[in-house]
This record gives sequence, C-alpha cells and structure tokens, in this order.
Amino acid sequence: MSTESPAPPPEHIATFPVPAPLTHDERHKYLVTYDVRDHKRLATLHKRLKDWGKPVQYSVFEALLTGPEVERMWTMITETIDARVDWVALYRLSRPFDEAVRHIGNYDPDLPASDFIIFV
Repeated sequence: MSTESPAPPPEHIATFPVPAPLTHDERHKYLVTYDVRDHKRLATLHKRLKDWGKPVQYSVFEALLTGPEVERMWTMITETIDARVDWVALYRLSRPFDEAVRHIGNYDPDLPASDFIIFV
C-alpha cells in the first residue's frame, strides 16, 4: 500500500474558490453530497459522515454544525476521498448561504459554468 499523497486534479478540471475557514459558533444546517468511485472509499466516507450528520438519501447527508465542526469534517472528507476521481459538495442550507459552498474533486467539466442549484 502506497503512502504517497494523491496527485492534485488536472488543471483542465474546473474548481471553485474555497471560502475562508468558518469560525461561527452558531449551528447551521449543511448538506453534504458525494460521488465516490471506489466502494471501499465510499463505505469509509459514509461511515465517517455518520459521526457528523444523518443520511437522508443515497450519498446525501444533513448535518447541524458550527464553523469549527465544518472545518474538521471537511478535513476528514479531503483525507478520505481521492480528489482525482471522487467528488464532494458541501452546501449551507441556512443563511448566509454564499460563505459555505465548497466542492472538491473531479466532477463533469462539461456542465455549463452558469448552472446552479436551488434548494426549496
């Protein structure tokens, strides 16, 4: 088993800016959704996310977290997945929404940049 860190995703894969670390003490609702290609990593991530929130659909979790908890969870996610082939998105479902949208990993680069998601 190799202990080398995975290589970063290729430059042609679109990425999103990562907001400044969250420091809020209030709890906010977050949605974590993911596409993990390897069954072992998928099972590991699913099991670890149960420490942070509850599964609400296949590959979707809801969590009520403070800023420091989000940062610890995000570190766990980045250490669990292979960003060259997997994809994870974190969305804050309570205001302010814009400071907590994060994506990591390989997603479909053919999607138009103007796509957005609305949660109702």
